[in-house]
Amino acid sequence: MVPFTPADLPGCTGALLDALTADPGLLRLTQWKALERPGASHLEREAHVTKAAEIAAVHGVGVEAGMDTLMLVVVAAQAWATTAPEIRNPDGADEAARLVRHRAAMTKAVQAAIDATSRESAPPSSTPPVSPGAPRSR
Repeated sequence: MVPFTPADLPGCTGALLDALTADPGLLRLTQWKALERPGASHLEREAHVTKAAEIAAVHGVGVEAGMDTLMLVVVAAQAWATTAPEIRNPDGADEAARLVRHRAAMTKAVQAAIDATSRESAPPSSTPPVSPGAPRSR
């Protein structure tokens, strides 16, 4: 399966997309599980909380922000497989080339989300913010 790399979540997300694209039955299996048992087992919860804590430690955010990031990674990686080809490829472009462009956009979006979460969770600066166009003191 795909190794979990909290220090490289865009790469991890791309690898998960690759795995789901290579084996569509894998996503169908997880969706079937959700239909049969919508709740999480103790082991599933523990695995997800552990991953969220690892993300939090690496990116300097709280565990809740780590969980938000983990959920984003999982959903982003699943988006291609859960969207009909006629919708995910509206121009009818070459499917393989379209997947490459989607993967690049997805990994950039995951990095942007990580950057935004890290900024929001950062401790306040001791320097007051400067409004745009205001002269800076020297």
